[in-house]
Amino acid sequence: MNKTQIKHITLSLLVIIATGGAVLGLSRAVFQDQEVVDPVITMGVLNLQVGDEDPANVPLDFSGMVPEEVRSYSFEVNNTGNVEGNFWMQAFITESSEGENPESEPLTVFDGDIAQCAKLTFSMIDSESNDVVLINDQVIETIDQQMFEVAQGTLVDEAVNNGPTNANLTISAYGCGSETMGDILKLDLFFHLTQV
Repeated sequence: MNKTQIKHITLSLLVIIATGGAVLGLSRAVFQDQEVVDPVITMGVLNLQVGDEDPANVPLDFSGMVPEEVRSYSFEVNNTGNVEGNFWMQAFITESSEGENPESEPLTVFDGDIAQCAKLTFSMIDSESNDVVLINDQVIETIDQQMFEVAQGTLVDEAVNNGPTNANLTISAYGCGSETMGDILKLDLFFHLTQV
């Protein structure tokens, strides 16, 4: 045997030994521990309930009012979710018209005069049991497209988030006269709850 053959045989034996050692090392038993973290992700709920049902079903009947009449209604406002929110509201006049009246209205100034004479008051009970007036005897025309109770972290917000709390809505027809006979006013009050 010459030196080259001996080198090849020696190299082959070393490769076989190294490969065998690696195979034996990988097949030996070892201790192992494994832990699994399995998070469940859910989103919180912010749900404003106005009245006894969701969506809002608050029966407010202001039909057939007469001058100097006042009608008030109370209902609950509550965040039934588990995420706190900032309560606020908006008012929108969606219709103001003359409606149907068989008699003439000699003093009519506007097309639908109720918005210029009827007044609205809206209040809520805060977390310290105080009656907080959000809209104070305002002529309805002046609250159109306005926002109320927009500040965050108020006692009213706290009452809604930990509620239910009571809300009171009053419409007063003081100041309305014969010019409003048969007139129609449709007013939307939007109640909002925005995540803080």
